[in-house]
Amino acid sequence: MPFASVVTNIGNTFNNATSVFTAPEDGAYVFFANIMSESGHGNEFIETEIVVIGNGVQLAEMYSGGSTFYDSTSNMAVATLKQGDKVWVRVHGSWSSNYAIHCCFSTFTGFMLGYIDNTDMVIG
Repeated sequence: MPFASVVTNIGNTFNNATSVFTAPEDGAYVFFANIMSESGHGNEFIETEIVVIGNGVQLAEMYSGGSTFYDSTSNMAVATLKQGDKVWVRVHGSWSSNYAIHCCFSTFTGFMLGYIDNTDMVIG
């Protein structure tokens, strides 16, 4: 799911062409997505998820259904990642449709919260 533009990309960890965030190093990361569904196309019900590519671990799930109105949904997740792990937002569900996602009001954010070693405990 491509996002139209990149506002901040410190460390060049987000690939705008693929909409994939790549963890630059081991640590705890925060991800947030807001997805707005279009209205008036006939298939405005959309289910998306923030997922780790490769192992398919779902970090968060979102649903929006606008029907005759625009609708938005958001969710946030904290995840422990290894360097090189990739995270993105994808559409899932057989009744979801990529064209029902509003291009300009949908966002995806990811950033490193902190380093993790064997003595740290993360709650979340």
